[in-house]
Amino acid sequence: MTVYWNFRKILDVDPEYDTCVGLTLKNARCRNVPGIQWKTRAVQLIYEMDRSKSIAAEDIQELAGLMLCKLQHNSDKPNKSHLNQVAKVSNRWVAIVNEHRREAKRELEKASILRSKRELAQVKREAEHFLARMKSEHEAQVCL
Repeated sequence: MTVYWNFRKILDVDPEYDTCVGLTLKNARCRNVPGIQWKTRAVQLIYEMDRSKSIAAEDIQELAGLMLCKLQHNSDKPNKSHLNQVAKVSNRWVAIVNEHRREAKRELEKASILRSKRELAQVKREAEHFLARMKSEHEAQVCL
């Protein structure tokens, strides 16, 4: 199956090794570890996302939820709801993915323009060669 993305690189995450992607109140990376069942699903999800042509914001949101610790940054507990960072992380990741998508589109457009320029240059060379040959044949007939 074709790989269209590399979300480990794009989002700078690796579900197999990373700790929580949330930030502490001191703006440091959380050191809590998401549960193994969430890590397993995150690995599966990122594998599926890498092989999908189109990425849904819901997939990114699910990945964010899986990559945040359940102790603090993805807690359902009412007394910790202010610490929940699923929306914040997924919004940031959606922005990163959108920028990556725009950059990829720009690169494709540049490649297309370069390919067109090369093709036009080749057509021009062939036309000049053809014109020179025709001119040479015409001069040869005039001399007869």
